Amino acid sequence: MRIHKSYIVALKHIDIIEKHQVTIHKTDIPIGVTYREIFHQKINLLRFGK
Repeated sequence: MRIHKSYIVALKHIDIIEKHQVTIHKTDIPIGVTYREIFHQKINLLRFGK
């Protein structure tokens, strides 16, 4: 899933999700402003079905 214009991540590899970044294998990757809202919506849909 694209989370930044320079980053595409595989959801199964994300260890930590925060408001402005995700962590994969102890590496923090920013979530771009453009992608932030849709990313969190998709994560909530996958986690909670809402």
